[in-house]
This record gives sequence, C-alpha cells and structure tokens, in this order.
Amino acid sequence: MMMDQQSLFLCLCFLFFVLVFLYIWLSTSKTTGKNLPPSPRKLPIIGNLHQVNQDPHISLRSLAKRYGPVMQLHFGSVPVLVVSSADAAKEIMKTHDLAFANRPNSSIWDGIFYNGRKYGITTEGGKDNSFKELFQNIAQLIGYFSVGDYIPWLFWVDSLNGLKGRVEKASTEVDVFLEGVIRDHSVALDNGASSDDLLYNLLEIQKQNTNSAFSIDKDSIKGVILNMFFDGTDTTSAVLEWTMAALIKHPDIMRKLQNEVRDIGRGKSTISGDDLENMHYLKAVIKESMRIYTPVPLLVAREAMQDVNVMGYDIKAGTQVLINAWAIATDPTLWDNPEEFIPERFLNNPVDYKGLHFEFIPFGAGRRGCPGIQYAMAINELALANLVHIFDFALPDGKRFEDLDMAAETGMTLHKKSPLLAIATSCV
Repeated sequence: MMMDQQSLFLCLCFLFFVLVFLYIWLSTSKTTGKNLPPSPRKLPIIGNLHQVNQDPHISLRSLAKRYGPVMQLHFGSVPVLVVSSADAAKEIMKTHDLAFANRPNSSIWDGIFYNGRKYGITTEGGKDNSFKELFQNIAQLIGYFSVGDYIPWLFWVDSLNGLKGRVEKASTEVDVFLEGVIRDHSVALDNGASSDDLLYNLLEIQKQNTNSAFSIDKDSIKGVILNMFFDGTDTTSAVLEWTMAALIKHPDIMRKLQNEVRDIGRGKSTISGDDLENMHYLKAVIKESMRIYTPVPLLVAREAMQDVNVMGYDIKAGTQVLINAWAIATDPTLWDNPEEFIPERFLNNPVDYKGLHFEFIPFGAGRRGCPGIQYAMAINELALANLVHIFDFALPDGKRFEDLDMAAETGMTLHKKSPLLAIATSCV
C-alpha cells in the first residue's frame, strides 16, 4: 500500500512537471519570430497577476518604470498590453482606433450591466443617497480582477473570495431600483403623461414596436438607465470631491479661485452657466484635479480585434489593452513637478481633456472615449463655482489643512478613502 501511494505521488509529480514544461514550450513557440513588448517573467497558471496589487495603476506604473511604457503582461493565460506613455496611447486610440475598438468580456460587467447592455445615452430620473453608495460599490467591484475571467478553470475562486456574491448582491439591488423607475414611468405613461424624458420615449418605442424587427426589451432599457446614472454620478462626484479636497488643502489656490468666481458673480446669489465662460482659473483647477486624481486611472480595457503593430511591437488579436491614464498624467517627461497641484499649468495652455492631447486623457479618446464629456464637465464647473461663490470652507475640530487625508480607494473610479468632511460658512 505504501509503495502504491509513493508511485501515485511520483506519477502526479511527473505529470505536473510535464504540464509545466508543455506550458512553457507552447508559450515560447507561439511567439518565436515576433517582436513582442518587454515583459516581466510570468508564473505558470497565474501569469503576472501576483505583480498587480490592490492599487493596480500604481503597481503597473512601477512595472513600467522597469520594463518600459509599452509592456506585455499575462493575467492568467490572457495577454495584456499595458500602455503608460502618451505616444503609445495615441497609437491605440487614434492610429489603430478601429483595431482596438472591442471590449473584452467581463463577468463583473455582464453581471451588473445586463450582459453588456450599456449604452452612451443619458436620461433623467430620481436618485437617492443609497443608490449613490451602490454606484460607488459597483465602481469598486469593476476595479477588481475576476480570477475566472483570466483563468477559466479557477472560476470557483470568485465564489470563495466573495466576489461573485458581491456582484450578485449589487446586481439585485440595481435591478430592484431600476424596476421601480420603469414601473413609475410606465404608470405615468399609461395615464397620458408626455415628456422629453428619454425613458418615456424608450417605453413608447417598446410599446409601439413589440412585433417589429426593431424592438427594445426591458433589460436594454435598464442598461440605458444604469449607464446614465453610473457615468453621470460616480465619476462626477469623485472629481468634485477630489477638487474640493485639493482646494481646502491649498488655501492660496482656494482664495485665488474664489476671487475669480466672486468677481464675475458679483451681486448674484448663484452662478449660472453663462458665467462659466470667463472663469478660466476655475477650468484650470478642475483640469489639474483630474490630472493628479485621475477619475478612472486605468481606462476601461480594450481588446485587439486583429494582429497589429504598436510602437514597433507585434500585438496579436485577442490581447487586452490597459491604458494607464494616471501614469501618463503624472509622467515627469510630460509635466513639470507632476506630483504638485498647480492649476496655473493649464492657463494659456491648449492641452484639453477632449481626447486630442494624449498626455491628458481622463475621459479616454477615439471611438471608446466618453460621450458625456461636455455634460460631465458642465456639472462639475457649475457645482464648484457655486460652492466657492457661496461658501467659505474650513476643516472640523480645528484640523489644519496640512493634515487633510488625501489617501485614495481604488476601484474603477478613484475615490477618497475617507469622505471629505468640511465646515461650510455662507458668505452671500
């Protein structure tokens, strides 16, 4: 019996080493003759997952400093191109935009966003604080790596570590909320309500085209609503909170901004959209905030639809692409004193966030750029202008501005780890 157990153990060990050898040999043979990007050594099965920590944009920038701004990792068996330079980002999002227009499959996205039914359309609707918290939870979940997405036969790990349960819980909470929104609108529509609200229009189209080739099911409508709330709420609130925190931490910049806003808004109780046109320092402050505290540090992943050459490297079809927008926005070869909060760098500077200047791409660029750029920026500018116009701010409990905690909590969206608490005193 002892010999049988020893023989079985030896056979299993031999089989293991054979499998490892085959894995290495096959991985090497597939890439022979190709000019691949630099890559850190990977481990069997997990690839380079062990080199990405809970702050992936930071750990990936550290790796890029060693292996270059264009490097290839493997998350499990999936090749992942990591881009950390403006020139490489331009090739991905402009030169080869169509080749990288695809999005990779994600069990987290599919679990929450109705199997990918997420569209760049906005609508109106009510929302409450609990749903805002849910959005932040979703953004954090999306920032996680699902083991099953990269090592399919280890899909059960997502159940053991609780990720699958958290995704299912968030999905259920979202669905309950959206069912209520659609139900309320459907009742109003049946009672003769008429509105420019996009949701009313979608429900009307659904009712009129139930038997035609063009029809919209309920999950598609939910995807539209969820996209509006998620894109229009989570990143916008994150940008505003980071900007206010940076201003409170830098009182000289706060005073300069208040002087501009209050001078233009003199005699007014609130700032209107028309007033924003001449608030150049306000716009510079928000840009600088998005540069240092990039709202989506790692832009949503793309996937190569075909073999393509990027910066002289051969990238095969199916390779996922992560663009480290934060690393580019804090690149010392592109920005002087990149870690310092200096809004003046954007005054009389053509660099903008609209996807034409690849050293600053908080909203991405190209076909996969954010379609709601102008909407998001208008909300942030108007909200910030009114806050600094109406109120003066101080930290509670006599805390000094130097002590303000600026630690970040990473998910898909970059949030402050501890919410900003400040005392607002009206001065209007």
